[in-house]
Amino acid sequence: MDILVISDTHIDPARPFYQGWQQLGKYVVKNKPKYIVHCGDVACLDSLAHYTSLRGDFTTDEELACVEKHLRAFEKAIIDDQEHSRAMKRKIYRPIKILTLGNHDIRKDCTEIKRIFEEHGWVVYDYLEPAPVEYITFCHCMPKKNSDMMCVTAEELLQTWHTDIVVGHSHVQDYAEAYNVGTGKLMRAVKCPCFTQFPPKYTGFGYITWPLGWLEITLNPFEFTWRNIECLWK
Repeated sequence: MDILVISDTHIDPARPFYQGWQQLGKYVVKNKPKYIVHCGDVACLDSLAHYTSLRGDFTTDEELACVEKHLRAFEKAIIDDQEHSRAMKRKIYRPIKILTLGNHDIRKDCTEIKRIFEEHGWVVYDYLEPAPVEYITFCHCMPKKNSDMMCVTAEELLQTWHTDIVVGHSHVQDYAEAYNVGTGKLMRAVKCPCFTQFPPKYTGFGYITWPLGWLEITLNPFEFTWRNIECLWK
């Protein structure tokens, strides 16, 4: 595995998932991917919802504090491993950490999610700004050509963007491949599952269709695996 990808974590004080983030940190230390990518919608940020009735029971400060607590839970195992390697005079594991902001992360032009992640050493890309990692493009979501609508399926991503691409956003797993006529190379599009345990209330019963887990990518040759969240406790 070269890249570990999580997406659509939708952190919410009403649905904390500290143990899951902590276990994922331990999983990262065990497998040591070169890159860790979060494809956005870090938090729900219900307090910044357009309609008052949807703003939930927590302030923005409480929501952001919850985000940072989850991030610290994730990074604890990495920091502990770095300190141990330093003491043993071994090579220190320093993954490249990348966040592509989602639509929830920038509600009402909020910049705090970006600030928190940058302070923890993540490289942050703005909403809809593609993040290049090796030969793959990562983004929370990507629009259709000449439209404000987002690509829904992996096939639409390939038809519009003609490149290897990984996104989140729609809370489904999907995969498509096609040959680029110009280069003769195979292109792949992958949609990530959600890294959360209890989906937001607004989903109603629709959440039962959400695949929960993360994505692992090997670069040369390209291979990918969707991991179920239950793997963290096995």
